Amino acid sequence: MADAPPFDYVDGADLRSRMHQLAFALQGLDRDLAIEYDEREPVQQSIVDTLDDIERIGQTLQSGDLNSKHPFLLDAMAKFLSDVGRAKWDAEHDRYYMAGRITGACVSCHKSTY
Repeated sequence: MADAPPFDYVDGADLRSRMHQLAFALQGLDRDLAIEYDEREPVQQSIVDTLDDIERIGQTLQSGDLNSKHPFLLDAMAKFLSDVGRAKWDAEHDRYYMAGRITGACVSCHKSTY
């Protein structure tokens, strides 16, 4: 697992808190996608709800101090939110490929050093 970039400069506490919320929601999405289930509806709704949470958290991050204090996140967050919107639409139509991509999206900012 890659280490996150250091966010402890310029109001890092709030950013870390939001990032932790985002990570927790992404873990939930990953868990839902890994479930083997007989009835799709409860899991489908859980996936859509989690994508809603991820979108809300991402929008909060985007509307905060990203522009001036963390500009490297600004472009990545716009792309991420676009992908989340697509994943949510797909999940509402019982397609989960994009939702699976969302669970791995953090790798683009938190690059692995294998």
